[in-house]
Amino acid sequence: MLKLIASNSIMIAGVVLIFIGILLILFSLIIGETTGRTKFSIGGFIGPLVFGFGNDPKMVRFAVIVSLIMLALFLAFLFLRI
Repeated sequence: MLKLIASNSIMIAGVVLIFIGILLILFSLIIGETTGRTKFSIGGFIGPLVFGFGNDPKMVRFAVIVSLIMLALFLAFLFLRI
């Protein structure tokens, strides 16, 4: 029973985070700059490979560092079974 509750809590937290992300995107579209000089960066990891791309080197570096931290946390939780 406890595993079912924990599983549902994680699923609900994931859905809530997705909706928060969508709201942040919509909010940024409403109040964003109209100059056309938008900077972006995307980072992530697929397996042990960390990647990042964008149009501003500082933002790409930040995205890769955040992705490395997320990968380290993921591996720590995976091996510790927390």
